[in-house]
Amino acid sequence: MGDIIKQICKNYGIWFLLGINMFAFCLLQLAKISVSFSNYIYDLFSLPASIDEMLLKPWTVLTYMFIHDDISHFVTNMVCLSVVGSLASLIVDSKRIISMYVIGGLTGALFFLFFYSVIPPSFSENNLLLGSSAALYAILVFITLKKSILEFKIKYLVYFPFRWLVGALLLLNLLGLTGENYAANFSHLGGAFGGVLFYIFHRLSGKDISNPSEENNSLEALMEKIKNSGYSSLSIEEKKSLLDKNK
Repeated sequence: MGDIIKQICKNYGIWFLLGINMFAFCLLQLAKISVSFSNYIYDLFSLPASIDEMLLKPWTVLTYMFIHDDISHFVTNMVCLSVVGSLASLIVDSKRIISMYVIGGLTGALFFLFFYSVIPPSFSENNLLLGSSAALYAILVFITLKKSILEFKIKYLVYFPFRWLVGALLLLNLLGLTGENYAANFSHLGGAFGGVLFYIFHRLSGKDISNPSEENNSLEALMEKIKNSGYSSLSIEEKKSLLDKNK
């Protein structure tokens, strides 16, 4: 029980973000008792496409990243937040995870607003942005840039580099710019850009000092284990050790 409490305290950033998203989702579900009130709440906290309208509701550049419109949207994003947040917690502390989430959400909002400012109004069908996807893309891209050694496994089939998965997601978003969900895809790319900015800041802050000559034998042993049995075969301590050595 004590270990569980310590782990929760250590990863409070993830729990904090999950808590805010869950609280906001529950409130919005209660608001759906009245259709008119529900529409008002969504309009109040979602990010409008018009810069002029956004300036009248400046808080929406922050609140939109905690708003989800249905249960599938909410559950999908929260599962993703749990997974990528857990990976990020092996690299940075909780404060930086929260900062990364917010920066990704903000850059996603900027890309969304820019998108609607340059396209003809007749093509602006969906004029509200909501959801944590842009923030999640920031964390995904940061992890990919920081720890490209990570692998993803399709159960019983094959391992492939984590960066391939993230690259495929970014490619789908680029291709999606010509589809119906183009505005959301543009905000996702904005979130990814936020992840790049956070990575650059993390490097420039002096927290990314490499020392490859230390504990060479231990690192080689871990790499050999990954080669033979895959990344998932490592224990939690070995994964932490590997990530620390790969900083």
